[in-house]
Amino acid sequence: RVLYVDAEMGFREIKRRGNLLKFNNLPKGELMFLSEHVIDIRDDIAFEILCDDLKASNIDVLIVDTLRGVAGGLNEDKAEDVRAFLQRFNYLKNDGITVILLDHCRKPLRNEGNIPKKEQLLGSQDKVASSESVIMLKSEPSSPVFAVYQVKSRTGVELKPFLIQMD
Repeated sequence: RVLYVDAEMGFREIKRRGNLLKFNNLPKGELMFLSEHVIDIRDDIAFEILCDDLKASNIDVLIVDTLRGVAGGLNEDKAEDVRAFLQRFNYLKNDGITVILLDHCRKPLRNEGNIPKKEQLLGSQDKVASSESVIMLKSEPSSPVFAVYQVKSRTGVELKPFLIQMD
């Protein structure tokens, strides 16, 4: 059971994309959306309510799109603030809930090449340090193919880059 917290697209766009991806073919209750709400997960009460709702709904995976959208004005360049914010998700992880935080990267510099690097994540490197795994995607405009790069893994196993095509 997945809860997708959208703080970026809005309900109409989620519905449009969901129709394209045939979300209505999924069993009822397996994929839920929270959209068009301002959720400041830095707020202790808001985070506690979210955790209670996740447990009550038996959610296995929480997807947050995007970190910036739910961080309530978090200064992403201040390492100690980023670390404290991300540590609150340990409560969910330790309870068996997988947390996937989507975030944006800066554009690569000319000398960096085309392969995504964890140093391109916006803000503090504590985002990387606090993560179990970092997976980066790269696509070309109007192309159904995108590349997947795993740039960090605490399991000790890092996958080689691979391509995915959306049909």
